[in-house]
Amino acid sequence: MDADRIIPRDLTEAEETDLRKLLTSQLNITTLIQDEEDAETLLEYAFDMIKGGDTIGQVVEEIVFLELSVCRQEEGDKIGEVLTEFYNQVFGIEEPDAKEEDEVTAAAPSPPPVKE
Repeated sequence: MDADRIIPRDLTEAEETDLRKLLTSQLNITTLIQDEEDAETLLEYAFDMIKGGDTIGQVVEEIVFLELSVCRQEEGDKIGEVLTEFYNQVFGIEEPDAKEEDEVTAAAPSPPPVKE
């Protein structure tokens, strides 16, 4: 999860619908009507935070803090991962993996020797 990432623009209606489906799938919703209502309340709050410019970390912290049975820490962490992946896809951000970072570091030219 990239806790410091924020959304750089408003989501389109289609993007918001897709994200809502993805986030709903991460919640622990049982057959109880209360769970469905709690999930809807939680998602509305999360989307208000996202639209308000809060970071992924802030969104996850707040929705877990609500202490609803549909979203404990495990579900909150999953939501953080889903938000990061969604933002990366929508905004074309590629996450370099550790191997690529090592290759870039290895390929970087060495600094010139220091003259004494």
